[in-house]
Amino acid sequence: MRLEDLMRNLARWYDVKVEFYREEAKDIVFTGDVKKYEDLNEVLEIIELTSDVHFTIEGQSIIVH
Repeated sequence: MRLEDLMRNLARWYDVKVEFYREEAKDIVFTGDVKKYEDLNEVLEIIELTSDVHFTIEGQSIIVH
């Protein structure tokens, strides 16, 4: 799944807005499962550990760097 699609799902599940700082980050591909009720911070941390992206949380927004 592309990061853009994964983040769209997370935005729906956790009622947050996602903004991409780098357009090319949208095309990073992930495999695996994300449980809908896992802690959002843990999910973002796993994504950071397995890819070349970083997240900043500002209120109800997640910025993808």
